[in-house]
Order: sequence, then structure tokens, then C-alpha cells
Amino acid sequence: FSLKPFWLQPAWIQRGLATMEARDAKLCSSHETDLSSEYMEEGWFRRAFFAQQIDDIGTDETAKAKYDDYQQFLSVLMTVATLLMGFILTGTLLGYNYTGQVRRQDFANEFDLVTGIAVILSALSVILALLVSIRGSVIFRNRGAVQALRAMRHSTCSIGISELSTYVSINFFFLSVLMYISWSQRGPTEICEKVRGPQADCPDLAGQFNDAAAYLCHTPKPNMTGVECDKACVAVREICEYQANKVFEERTFLVWSVANDADALIKLGILAERHCRQDEMDGVASRLCDRTLVTAQDMTACASANVAAQHAEACVDDAVHLGALCAYVCYHSIDFEAALSRWAIGGTAILSLLVLVRAMKILQQCAATFRHHSSQTSNAAMLGRELGLDDNFDTETEE
Repeated sequence: FSLKPFWLQPAWIQRGLATMEARDAKLCSSHETDLSSEYMEEGWFRRAFFAQQIDDIGTDETAKAKYDDYQQFLSVLMTVATLLMGFILTGTLLGYNYTGQVRRQDFANEFDLVTGIAVILSALSVILALLVSIRGSVIFRNRGAVQALRAMRHSTCSIGISELSTYVSINFFFLSVLMYISWSQRGPTEICEKVRGPQADCPDLAGQFNDAAAYLCHTPKPNMTGVECDKACVAVREICEYQANKVFEERTFLVWSVANDADALIKLGILAERHCRQDEMDGVASRLCDRTLVTAQDMTACASANVAAQHAEACVDDAVHLGALCAYVCYHSIDFEAALSRWAIGGTAILSLLVLVRAMKILQQCAATFRHHSSQTSNAAMLGRELGLDDNFDTETEE
């Protein structure tokens, strides 16, 4: 064909060129359609997890940009893992003090294990990311961006392990935080039967109140059904009705507090007064002290009776306080721990799903990297380069 401009060429030549261009465009469109159909026929799962390709390194400028992206990603990993390790050490692990009120295997051992795993994984993430970053930086300074990028690509699995370690460490840190919240906000659970058995303070107090209710309800008492029956009278009547059908136990304090906290405190006060014999001690003190004290013996007896009355009053206060704690700690803490368990299960499920998806993507990337270099390097050499034992990449080409 003539090299003249198209406006100087004969009409039949122009028609031929137009026909050839149309045919080439049709062939290209058909080829792209075939490739697209072939890609779609692979299926979503295969496209998502097994269709990775490693592109060529390109020019020095392109390799430098890709190398910088690797370094930025490693910097993010190191920053997150370092902050995470600091939070775990100073926020939870070092914030827990073992008091000896419960056995170590009841909380401390499990808490130390969970926080220890979180610290180890975050430290592993920092160390791997740091080693890969240093390796790439040294090669970049000595041999240029292309060789540094090859070193980064040969560290794909190490970078992936560092990333996954960060995710798993976050999960264990989350669990340790929930455990710390449970320990710090569950209250003095050592008073409950579920922690120390029937000899704990709450079941022991329930047994003492049961004896007090039996004495209170089987002694002569005024009519408690009249219109003049006050709150204390109503409380005694309800105590006797409860005692006639049920035995006092640790759960009794919860049942009363759920119904009405004010009425529950009145009932606890009446039973505590009977248990501590406050009325008797007050009567003895009144008889011995409300008279003229002549001899030293009279004064000593009055003082002793007055001290006993004060001890009985303190006994009542302690018993009422303990009964309230039994209601709020031993059973209300069950709902609190159940809520924390739901948070732990939900958070672990979400993070596990994230780790699973990222693990499949990382394995996909590792497989693509090894496949890309398998035609040029032996498996042993690729393993050595992945572990950082061999930094000689001169034998690699981009073909």
C-alpha cells in the first residue's frame, strides 16, 4: 500500500482498510468475550480464592512503588501489634492482682493463659514484620528496588503469618478484657455457694435465718391479721408463710429482693434481730444500766451488757448487709456473666470468620507466589528465600 495520507489514496484502498479494521475489531471483541466467559465459568469460589496472578516487576520506578507499598503495610502491622502488646501488658495482665480468696485455677490460671497467648501472638507479629522490613530495606540500599521487591515477594508467607497473628491476638485480647471485666465487676462471689460450697457465707446465713424464722413463727405472737398490722407485722407474717412452705436457702434473698427491695430489707432486719438476739441484749442492758450503779460490780455488769448490746446491733447490720450481697452478687452476677459469654461468643465468631477469609486469601497469595517462581527455582531454594536464608535473586527473570 502507498504511504500517502488516506485522503490521497484511491477509494478502493480506503474501503479495504476499513474492512480490515472492522474484522480486527470483531476478532478482538470475540476474544475478550471468550476470556470473560471462561473466567465466569470458573465459578465464584475459584475466582475468589484460586485465581490470583503475580504480575511482572516492571521498571525500577514501578518496583520502587510496589516496594514502598510493602513497607507501608509492614509499618501498619508493627504499629498495631505493638500497641496491642502494650494494651495487653499494662491494661489487663499487669492490672490483675491475685488476692488468694479463690483458687488460682478458678480464674488466675486461665486469665494468665489467655493474656499470655495474646502477648505472644502480638510479639510474633511484630518480630516477623520487623525482620521482613529490615531484610527488604538492606537489599534495597545495597542492590536496588527490583531486588528488594523480589525479597518482599519471597516473604509473602511470613507477612501473612504476621497479619494473621495480629487478628488472633486481637481475639485473645478481647477475651482477656471480658475476663478482666468479669473479675473486677462480679463482686465478692466467694460468699456464694457456687464458689465455696455449702460452707460459704450465704448458705450459712440462710441456715441461721431458717432457725430464726422457726423460732419467730412458733412463739406466741399478737394477731397479725388485723388492720393495725404495720410493715414489720406484715413482714413477720410473710416470713412465717414462706417458712411454712419452703426452707430458707441462698436463693431466698434473691426472691425477696426481686419482689421489693424495701420489704426484703425489713424481712432481713427482722430475721437478723432474731438471729443476733438484739432484743434480749437490749433488755439486759436496760435492766443492768437503767438503775443506780453503786458498786463496781454493778458498773462492770452494765458495761458488759452495753457492749453485748452494741455487738448485737453490729451483728444485725452485718447480717442484713450480707443478705443483700447474697441477693445481688450470687444471682444477679449470673446474668452479668451470661451477657459476657454472649459477647465472647459473638466476638470470637466474627474474628474467626475474618481470620478464615484472610487465611484463605493469604494461602492463595502464597500459592501464586510459589507457582510464579517454580519454573525458575527449586522448591528448596524457594523455601530458603522465604525463610530469609538466601537473598540471591539474580537468577530470576520476569519471563
